[in-house]
Amino acid sequence: MLDYAAAESSFDRCMELAAPGERPRLLVEAGRIAREFYEPELADNYFSRALETDNPAPDVLVEFAMFSERGSPQVARELVDRALSTDPDHLAAKRMRGHLLQKSGEFEAAEEILRPLAARPSPPQIRAQAGYDLGALLDRTGRYDEAMETFVLAKSMMYEEGVRLRDQ
Repeated sequence: MLDYAAAESSFDRCMELAAPGERPRLLVEAGRIAREFYEPELADNYFSRALETDNPAPDVLVEFAMFSERGSPQVARELVDRALSTDPDHLAAKRMRGHLLQKSGEFEAAEEILRPLAARPSPPQIRAQAGYDLGALLDRTGRYDEAMETFVLAKSMMYEEGVRLRDQ
């Protein structure tokens, strides 16, 4: 059985020992881990604390947007907008914007964002996520053959990245 109280205590101790500039990144990482362990209240605590730091980085805003998406899509959109106002070329923020647009049925605007992200030379994780979102959009709009091709490409990117990481 996992000891969440001990984990929280350890995370808090890490925050005390970390340099001030490292705290937002560590808070996001603690929030991500709490989310993976299905501890949404603890995750929310860490993400909220990361947002309270001076000028949170776009990565912090995008992570919290991903966490907030299901319960509060409007908050997720606001966080993505903040990230993009700080860094208009932030790929994860662009991908998240496309994802949110796709989920809300704004297919044309979503496709404008997702298609280039899925095709451009960018980190494999971003390309694959954009590909999965684009595939879902194509499926929802009845373009099934193109959706399947897009899903296969996204899956192959993730497979190749997994092999690359394994062989390092």
